[in-house]
Amino acid sequence: MTGTCFYKMMWSEQMTNLFGPEGTNYGSLINPQTDADRANAQTIREKFKLDPAFHQGRGSGTRPADWRLPEAHAIYWGEKGWNAKLHPKVKQDDLICSPHRLPVHLSGF
Repeated sequence: MTGTCFYKMMWSEQMTNLFGPEGTNYGSLINPQTDADRANAQTIREKFKLDPAFHQGRGSGTRPADWRLPEAHAIYWGEKGWNAKLHPKVKQDDLICSPHRLPVHLSGF
């Protein structure tokens, strides 16, 4: 098994535990009613730094993303970064990967 396959399999297992095998129940993440829902919502917000309301808005007008897969999270973080760039109160240093932090050989210059 390649590293990429292993990573995707482990990521899928972690996300399936949080989002469920049948798909994401945004209602239970945005407004949790049970202890299990509250624990999942807290883990998603605090450990993975994800906003379920933003996730839910991501699927409107398009085919819903499968949040158990890493590609959906790449799109999520791309959009979060883009939105942060549009708001002046967020500094470039606040982003996880600012261009000035990348080594020259990775930035393409």
